[in-house]
Amino acid sequence: MAESEIELLIRREIEGVGRLAGYRNIWHALRLRHHVHVPCSLVARLMKKIDPDGVQDRRARHLTRRNYLSQDQIFAGIILWLEVVKSNNDLRVPAKLYLDTVQSLKGCPRIVRSDCGTENVTLAAIQCSLRATHQDEYAAEKAHRYGSSPANQRIEGWWSFLKRSNSSKSFFSPT
Repeated sequence: MAESEIELLIRREIEGVGRLAGYRNIWHALRLRHHVHVPCSLVARLMKKIDPDGVQDRRARHLTRRNYLSQDQIFAGIILWLEVVKSNNDLRVPAKLYLDTVQSLKGCPRIVRSDCGTENVTLAAIQCSLRATHQDEYAAEKAHRYGSSPANQRIEGWWSFLKRSNSSKSFFSPT
């Protein structure tokens, strides 16, 4: 395969899900997604050429901010809650966190989207109940939407990667 074709594949990876990935992750993606087997050093060299600022940022461990969109402009870019708990497999945990947030904000969002995990069933029921008397387009059962979990896969994959690569570090103190 020509170097220009490899460069094009690397550009596609960087523009997509691999924009924050280092050369080893891109090299791995080339092997798995595109079945392209090239030396890791070639990927590193091409990435320096394609994205010198990104390479420098990753070397310096600079974080890149992301943009998030919301239907309700008031909540655009705001994380309503962020808590680290031992398990979210217990359906009471996300539901309690959600209710605590609704109480502290003195209101709930018009619509909540979650994946189809069993831990989200109670949260979905609560959201629909809270919106049962509303008259807008997101009233009652339309106040919750189930969806696929590609966004969840990204963050869960990142946590898994972080855990494997920094297993000796403790990021959170136990509560």
